Amino acid sequence: MIVYPEIMNCAIAYLNGISEEKKTHWRPFDEQKALVATVVSVLKPGKTNTTSIANNNWVSKQVQRQVPALANFVEFLRQLLELS
Repeated sequence: MIVYPEIMNCAIAYLNGISEEKKTHWRPFDEQKALVATVVSVLKPGKTNTTSIANNNWVSKQVQRQVPALANFVEFLRQLLELS
């Protein structure tokens, strides 16, 4: 599964619609976690974030080609975890 820009844009728009009053208790990175949860709930209803990320292609080869720093990070993780 590739998270297409239009899905991400809709998820961001949804989160932007949440009042700041409701976000006052959010901690650092809660907004990013909520973004992932929003995408997961649309693409794979009923799955947890971790399961969806593990079972799907969230970071495609195309994205890695477009974002060299991400490709470097993925390669680092492959080497660290001794994955082929």
